Amino acid sequence: MLLILAVLCRFLGNLGFLPYYLGLLRSAIYISLFLAWSYSLYIRILQTQVCRYLMAISILMVFWFVVRTLKFHFVIDVNLARHLWYLYYLPMLFIPLLAVFVALSLGMEEDKELPKWTRLLYI
Repeated sequence: MLLILAVLCRFLGNLGFLPYYLGLLRSAIYISLFLAWSYSLYIRILQTQVCRYLMAISILMVFWFVVRTLKFHFVIDVNLARHLWYLYYLPMLFIPLLAVFVALSLGMEEDKELPKWTRLLYI
């Protein structure tokens, strides 16, 4: 239901009906959906290492959307907007990396950690 409301906000904003406020509402809807998803992960995932990686992914997604909202709705200065644009790269780099760590962690015992060679993936 919230996703349909977000799409409706996008459609009405493109028509020129309060685009600023509908854009903020749409961002708030998406951020709340990401937060609800992260809470759902925290409740459902039992393996601590996988839960940690998935929580980091959800935090990065919320961070990404907050930076996007700041850039498009609150920032007027061009230099600050460029720096916010550069902050986009943090989630874009680390979400796939953490997804690989989740895939490697699935099926492992709960107290077992990833091999040391996986730390090279950060580079």
